[in-house]
Amino acid sequence: MDIYSWLRDQKIQGLNAALDTTIGGYWNTAKDIIDKNELQRKKVSARGKTYRLLQRDLLDGCIMPPIILAVTEEVCERHRELIARALEYGPEECEKELAEVIKEAFDKKELIILDGLQRTYTIRDCIADAEEKGVLETLLNRPVRLEIYVGLSKSGILYRMLTLNTGQTPMSFRHQIEILYHDYLKPDSLPEGIEVLREKEHRRARGGRKYKFNDVVDMFYAYSTGKPQSMDRQTLVSEIAEINFLQDYEPNNQEDLSDLLVLYNAFVRRLEEVGEEWAFSNQRVEGVSRPFGKSVQAIFERTQPMTAFGAEVKRLIKREKIDSLDDMYGLIEQVVVSDNPHDAFDSLIKILDEIAKNATKIGTSQRDYFRSCFRALFSEEFDAFCDVSQCWLQGQELYNTMYGDIE
Repeated sequence: MDIYSWLRDQKIQGLNAALDTTIGGYWNTAKDIIDKNELQRKKVSARGKTYRLLQRDLLDGCIMPPIILAVTEEVCERHRELIARALEYGPEECEKELAEVIKEAFDKKELIILDGLQRTYTIRDCIADAEEKGVLETLLNRPVRLEIYVGLSKSGILYRMLTLNTGQTPMSFRHQIEILYHDYLKPDSLPEGIEVLREKEHRRARGGRKYKFNDVVDMFYAYSTGKPQSMDRQTLVSEIAEINFLQDYEPNNQEDLSDLLVLYNAFVRRLEEVGEEWAFSNQRVEGVSRPFGKSVQAIFERTQPMTAFGAEVKRLIKREKIDSLDDMYGLIEQVVVSDNPHDAFDSLIKILDEIAKNATKIGTSQRDYFRSCFRALFSEEFDAFCDVSQCWLQGQELYNTMYGDIE
């Protein structure tokens, strides 16, 4: 493994190493990255002869474009002081130590592929083909060029991942995000029975404390940007161009998806508690054939209220109403229902039904409405402060003022 260049990425505050190795050396690590990362997309079916041509070219000695990887958060954590020193004074001051970090990451398979997953699959297929043709040793000794990022923050990885892959059609955008956050939201470490369902599991998030991975990331994005919107391609390209995301999310920020998800789950559980097992009833709520949700959890364990919550929490922090996510727990504990809980949630269902029937962009309008409700619920200047019985109606008034009458 020959590292011949180090660069400091000023934009995303990371170190980039360019190195040459062999196809065999790379595959020895890459095969375990693919196998162990459950979030990686499956191999894309090659259309036409492009990938078959690339396989043939590899056997003939073709050089691929560089495959780009990043060391995982665990590696960065173990070498935090070294990386900080290299970022401050330049990587040339500690090249040998940084080279050992990369070697360690390869040995322990602590890397993620940012760009070049399909090329890696092609290498796998080419190895099988070369073995059949009796030229495996020749192929394994062919050179391959890699770039390795060291020390990237979560926002830095996100930025690099998106700028490398946003325009590619083979990888679904949701899979990009799930791969990106593989190391930052580990289902087996979540407390209180919280379960996160990933795209490839093909399971619906039914039952309390079950959230779609995509929705959790959307909430985190809304929290990072302060806007209750989903992480779609068009939005992200716009945000990246304006550098809003990176400006709003500091590299040293220790609050992550897990913290935000646990907080939101506590909020939903509080609503369940004060809602006294509310359930939708056709007898009580007439004229609503398709309710937004038939239980408290069915309403709030969805992306519209989740993104609204994330955005509103960020607003509270920016306005210094709270100092951190932890301060939100105190507000959540104060949440009550001053009147009949059934009436309170019936009112919410009626308003959401009006929005669905009259809004041009239903999802966007629902997010804006929920954010208005949460603003009324968590801001002391509103009469609905910490009162579920009033926040849905006061949220409607605020929504109508800010976004136009829904009727």
